[in-house]
Amino acid sequence: MAGAGVRTAPTDTSPYQPDRPNRALTLRAFPAREQYDCVFVWHHPHGKEPQWEMPDIFTSFPQFETDPAAYYRPYPEFSRLAENEPVHPQIVAENGPDSAHFKYVHRATVTPKMLDWTIVDQEWRFLTGWPDASSADPDKMALRIHSHMFGLGGAISAFEGSSNHRLIFACTPVDDETSNMFYSIWWPRNPGDTSDVPPERLRERVEKQHLSTVWDDLNIWRYQNYVEHPPLSRVDAKPYMALRNWATQFYVVPPEATKVSGSA
Repeated sequence: MAGAGVRTAPTDTSPYQPDRPNRALTLRAFPAREQYDCVFVWHHPHGKEPQWEMPDIFTSFPQFETDPAAYYRPYPEFSRLAENEPVHPQIVAENGPDSAHFKYVHRATVTPKMLDWTIVDQEWRFLTGWPDASSADPDKMALRIHSHMFGLGGAISAFEGSSNHRLIFACTPVDDETSNMFYSIWWPRNPGDTSDVPPERLRERVEKQHLSTVWDDLNIWRYQNYVEHPPLSRVDAKPYMALRNWATQFYVVPPEATKVSGSA
């Protein structure tokens, strides 16, 4: 990726005073990366160049289909945007290891299991399994979700089993209190279908079963406060703390000091 920095605006194209350009006016240029019709911009509070590469939603999971042409277009049918929501990226990231909430928030009939997690450079990679309710074997999974979090605010996932789609989710801070959230799905084409546009019945099913789930979470995230030492359940404690330790690397600006009244 190209480096960040300050770029001086061209001085020979000003329509107002081409003979006396104002050299004090500058434009800040942000490094950008386009990936499968999604555009990502690198921002660093101190203007540092990109320090890592973001993962590729297809090549990061080479064990599955990696040809984007094998999927319907993600936008606009399978994409959603929520703007200026009072949500912090840390809250969104911690949704991953929260296994219990699927039953109560998303009305899931089974409780998923965190099967594995590992830290690879700037990525927190984890594997979630959804037990097969029709099997007596507790280790048999009907669905596995392979996910890579990056930069705290981004995540890509590949689904394996009862569903085989890809998704990308990004939570981008707008200011100290609000964030924009973008959610997009790549759904496998039906056999023989060469259209980029997904069929109407498929669109309705994906909307009901997958696209609406973020809004279920959002109704909680809007009012959720960060707790430094939460009373975690035994099953979630290890992945929660692993995630929190990993996330600390992305806080390059220290929190503002709390003002306390009284004597110094």
